[in-house]
Amino acid sequence: WQEESLPLPEDDINSRSYVTCDVRRPFVDNWLQLPLIRSDNISNGHPVPNRLWIDIAFTSRDCRQLKIEYSERDAVTCKETFGLYYYETDSAVDFTAVIRNKNNPTFRPIDQIAADSGRFTGSHDVAIHREVRNVPLTKKGVYFAFRDQGTCVSILKVKIFYLICNETISHFARFPSTAVGPNLTSVVKVKGQCVAHSTSDIFRTPSYALTDNRPQQICKADGQWDLLSGACQCLPGYRSEGQSACIPCPINTYKEALGFGTCQTCPPASHAPNNGSSYCQCIPGYYRLHEDSKSTPCTTLPSKPLNFKIDRLSENDVQLSWIEPKSRGGRRELWYKFECKNCPSTIVFEPSNLNRLNSTQIRLSNLAPGKSYVVRLTAQNDLSIQASSNNFDRDLTEILRFTTYYGHGTISGTKHSNFSSQFLQVELDHVTEDRVVLTWHKSQSPTVDKNDVYQIRYKSKSADNQPVKSNISDGYASIRVDNKTSAVVKNLSDDTTYIFQVRQLLPNNDWGLWSSKLMAKTNFAKPLDRPSEKMDLTISPFFYTIVLPVIVVITMSAIAYFYRSSKTKRRKFRCFNTNPHMDYKKYSLEIGNSTIESRESQNTIRQPLRPCFGPPVAPQVRFAQEFVPYVDPSTYENPENVLHQFAPIIHPSRVQILETIGEVPALFPLILQR
Repeated sequence: WQEESLPLPEDDINSRSYVTCDVRRPFVDNWLQLPLIRSDNISNGHPVPNRLWIDIAFTSRDCRQLKIEYSERDAVTCKETFGLYYYETDSAVDFTAVIRNKNNPTFRPIDQIAADSGRFTGSHDVAIHREVRNVPLTKKGVYFAFRDQGTCVSILKVKIFYLICNETISHFARFPSTAVGPNLTSVVKVKGQCVAHSTSDIFRTPSYALTDNRPQQICKADGQWDLLSGACQCLPGYRSEGQSACIPCPINTYKEALGFGTCQTCPPASHAPNNGSSYCQCIPGYYRLHEDSKSTPCTTLPSKPLNFKIDRLSENDVQLSWIEPKSRGGRRELWYKFECKNCPSTIVFEPSNLNRLNSTQIRLSNLAPGKSYVVRLTAQNDLSIQASSNNFDRDLTEILRFTTYYGHGTISGTKHSNFSSQFLQVELDHVTEDRVVLTWHKSQSPTVDKNDVYQIRYKSKSADNQPVKSNISDGYASIRVDNKTSAVVKNLSDDTTYIFQVRQLLPNNDWGLWSSKLMAKTNFAKPLDRPSEKMDLTISPFFYTIVLPVIVVITMSAIAYFYRSSKTKRRKFRCFNTNPHMDYKKYSLEIGNSTIESRESQNTIRQPLRPCFGPPVAPQVRFAQEFVPYVDPSTYENPENVLHQFAPIIHPSRVQILETIGEVPALFPLILQR
C-alpha cells in the first residue's frame, strides 16, 4: 500500500489516499492497518457504543483492462475484491508479527469488499464506490485493517461511527441518549425519568406496589425510539404544557388531580396564596367539611337569629319566637340550638329537641313565678361542630333575659328582649356640665312592693367599648334610690357621653332586669322646668362659630362704608378747588398769580365744568334726564355751588354758550342746555 494524493471528482480537490495495484506478482498479501479506536474514550456525555459501523469510499480497476495493458502473463494475480478485517482488544497491540502470520486467528474477517459496478478502465471514467459494514463490540477498543491479495484499488475515505437513539422527552418522561444494541436485531430497554413536577405513581396498583412503574421505551437498531409501557403525569398544582413540561398554576388558581387538567380559579371564599397550589385555602372564618372536595366553595356559620323576642309571658310559662338569620353562611341546611342556663329539669320545652330545632318558636312551661331566666339561641349548620373544634370565636348567639309575672295575669306581645324594661320607662330630664337628671314612671305591676327601691348604674360610652375586666360591675358605677322616681347623677365629666340604666327590686328580693340603655352627653343642657333645680348656663359653641364672626364682619363693613363716604366728599371738595378761583365780589378772574380783567367774550369757557366725583372728563358719568332751562348765577352767593349742583348731572362736553344776555362783574351769564 502506498499513500498518494489523488483528485476526487466529487470534491474537486486532491485528497490523501492509500493505493495498491500489485497484480504482477504471485501470492500477493498486503495489509493496511487503521489506528486503534477506543470505545471507552467517548466524550461529551455520549453513551458507549455497542456496535461500530465503517463506511469505505474507494475506486477499483477492471482486471480485463489490466490484462490488456500488462498482458495475460503479467497480470496473473489480478483480483477485483479486497478484504476487511477487525481485531478487538482492551489495549494497544503491535501487529507487525500478526500481519506476517497470515493464519493468525485474532484478525476476524468482516467481509470481502467489491465494487458493485463501474470498475473504471481509464482515468477518464473513474467511479467512486461506497460500502458500509458493521461489527459488534465486546471490548474497549478495535483495530480495522484492509487486506490486498492482488487488487488494483484506491482507499479514498474511511468513516467509523456508531448509532444512538437521541435524548428525548415523551409522555413527561426524559429518555437519555442510548447506543443501539450489539446486534442488528437487538433492542435496548430504557427507563425514563419523570420531568420536574410529574410522577408515575398514578399507575401503581396494590398487587404491584414494589414494581418499578417508571415509563419505559426501547431503542431499536436503527436508532429510533419505540414506546413500550408507562407514562408520567403532572402533579396536582401543575398543568401540562404539551407532553414535555409541567407548569405551576399561578396564584389564586389550583389543579386538584394528577394528569392533563388545567388550572381552575379558586371557588368562592377561598384563595391560593402561592404558585403550584393543589387546592385553595378557605379565607379566615370560612371552612369546608371533612368530606367536601377541594373544589367545594368554602362556607361559614349562619349569623345570629333575628328578632328574638317574647310573644307571651305569664307567671308559669313563656312563648318565644324569632326569624331566620340574615345569612345562612352559604349553606342550605339550618337549625337552631336552644339553651337555658338556670332552668331546672322540671321545665317543659315544646318542641323538646333543643339541640336541633327546626321551628322558629319555642314554649317554656312550668316556670317559677317572679323568677328571672336567661336563655340562649344559636343558629347552626353542618359546620357548627367542626367550627367549635377549630376554636371558632365568632359570637353567633342571641341572649334573652326575662322575668316571669309574679301574681295573676298575663302580658303578651312585647317586642323587646329585655322584658322588664316595660315596667320602667326611663327619660332624660336635664343635662348640665357635671350632672344628669333622670326620671321614670312608677311600675303599676302588683309584683312590686309599696316601698320602691331602684338602682341606677352608669358609665361613659368610651368605657363601654373597652374590654370588661370584671364580670360583676362591668365597669358601671351604681346609685341606690328609695321611694323616688327621679334622681340626680352628679360629678360627671363635661362633654362626655354616658350610658344609664335603671332596675327595680322585686318582692322576692331579686332585682328585675335593667331598663333599655339611655345615652346622654354632658355640656348640652336643656332648660330645666323645675325652679328648684339649678341650671348651669354655658355659652353654646354656635355663638363662637357662627354669631360672633357675623358680628365682626358687619362691624368692619360699616366702618369701611363710612370711611369711603367721607373720602368721596373730600375728593369732591378738592375737585372744585382745582377750578380757577372765581370771586363774585371782584371784577377780575384770578388764575394762579395772574389777574384777568372782566370783559365780554364770545369764546367758549376755557375751564370746563368738572364732575365733583371724578376727573374733568369722566366717561362713566351718569347724566340726569331732566331739562334745566336757565341758571342764574347771581342768585348764588358762591358760584361754586352752581358747579356743585349741576356738574354731577351734566357732562362738560354738553355745556355750550348759546347767548350772552348780560355782563356780570365776575362771571358770564349762561343758558345751560342738555
